Amino acid sequence: MARLKRREQRVVTTGAATFVAVAVVLVVILPAMQQVRLAGQEAQRKQAELRRLVALVDRQAPIEQRHRKVAAEARALEAMLPRDPALPAFVEVLGQAIADSRVQLQQISFAPTAAAAGGEALPAGVAAVPMQIAVSGDYPRLRAFVAALEQLPRAVAIDRFAVTGASHGLTIDLTLRAFYSP
Repeated sequence: MARLKRREQRVVTTGAATFVAVAVVLVVILPAMQQVRLAGQEAQRKQAELRRLVALVDRQAPIEQRHRKVAAEARALEAMLPRDPALPAFVEVLGQAIADSRVQLQQISFAPTAAAAGGEALPAGVAAVPMQIAVSGDYPRLRAFVAALEQLPRAVAIDRFAVTGASHGLTIDLTLRAFYSP
């Protein structure tokens, strides 16, 4: 090969250096920049996921608290639903409500089936004993009796409530259901 002139050597050296620089950029720097960009995207994705998980954890405590409250309410409701009709015990509690409110019992009768009162289907695992009760007294005593019904230790639904006036005061005629879980 013929000897190159100085200027030609510089051009060749500059060209070779440029070629090496381009090769380094293509082979080393661009892939590294691509990895940095991908790592940034991954970091953003993980930060978004972390924010989502933190939000879920923040919601967990109120959900657990609500669950405990609902579970306690369910246990209380189950306590109000005895496993059998337990009519003697219910009549005793009802008699105590009548005595405490100082109303006079006019009538009490039991219907043979739960379909006789209420008209709606009961959920699975729940049954009811329908009954009709008539009591008389003045307004404060009748009000106390109805309040006592609401406070009974057993779940009770009043299906019909009729008030009539009489010479000796007022009379309430109630159709209600006492629930139990057979």
